[in-house]
Amino acid sequence: MKHSLLFLSLPIFLLSSCGPLKGGTDEKFMTKNVETLIDNMNNKDVDAIYETFSNNRKNAIPTLKDDIRSLCDYYQGGKLKKWIKYGGSGSKTYYENHKKRLTIHDSFQVECENQSYTIAISWRRYDSWEKDNVGLWLIEMSEYEEGVNWPNKDTKITVGEEEKSTSENQ
Repeated sequence: MKHSLLFLSLPIFLLSSCGPLKGGTDEKFMTKNVETLIDNMNNKDVDAIYETFSNNRKNAIPTLKDDIRSLCDYYQGGKLKKWIKYGGSGSKTYYENHKKRLTIHDSFQVECENQSYTIAISWRRYDSWEKDNVGLWLIEMSEYEEGVNWPNKDTKITVGEEEKSTSENQ
């Protein structure tokens, strides 16, 4: 009888002690950071946006601050009013030898005071192998178009993408 009570109560204990599910935590993380990003773009705070990028992205992309400045100039939306809808999100987690790497990719539309946008973001949340990879990796943004769930490839602005080397282009 003692063992059966233990086995019945074990799942309840485990579920209640685990905290929120990863998806909920990732969604809250991304929502908070995107709202901050939009505020920073609206205020043209290039330095604040730059600081959200991973150290490795900062070191790999010498034009990153200029690219962020272009993003801030492109953004004419004003204050965030509401999320229109999520275009799609996902995460990629890699585990090996008790180490973890988690990258979140999200695409969504936002309605702002003056303009609506479609934004795609890639963010490395954890990296046990290389701490300097943690942070924002990529922002793609275009003006919102009905029915388009990803920034329009013809009109988007991209920040955080490394230039391909000459040997890769050949």
